[in-house]
Amino acid sequence: MGTLFAQLVESYLRTPTPATLSAVHRDISGGGNYDPELPLERIAAPYLQDRRYGELLPVLLELMPGAMLSPGTHGLLADCYDHLGQGKAADRERTLARIAVRAILKSGDGTYDRPWGVLRVSDEVDALAQRGRTSRHVRYEQRGERLLDLHECDDGSEVWFDVTLLHQTVSAGSSR
Repeated sequence: MGTLFAQLVESYLRTPTPATLSAVHRDISGGGNYDPELPLERIAAPYLQDRRYGELLPVLLELMPGAMLSPGTHGLLADCYDHLGQGKAADRERTLARIAVRAILKSGDGTYDRPWGVLRVSDEVDALAQRGRTSRHVRYEQRGERLLDLHECDDGSEVWFDVTLLHQTVSAGSSR
């Protein structure tokens, strides 16, 4: 992922289009430690319960580059760095968390015709939280070549996510 990945991210930040985001997503999902069902809460809970931020930090960093652009992972990294007195690193991770959520929300409008694109199941929850919504029920649908998750939210709204890449990665042999 190295230099090419950095160039792809820079390209996306300069020109945030579906095509440049798709290139970044393909690079992340093609990495060896990418997990579309990243169990972030399960991983972090024992450390957070005991406020062991110094021990959680290397665990989270080990998830990279597969967890890159995971809003939740970057948010937790920012919290760890804050608790360890590393403000500059915390600010960087908060910026990456905002970029990650913005990338999801700019990938569509959450409708069936223009669903939000995600790399991980947890990204769906992060995007909904950013919009002040909570999923009450999720339904998986296949429409032609597209694979979609439909979330029925607590406010009565429906939000669609394109999970095609996520499922293609699983089908290609990634852990799920």
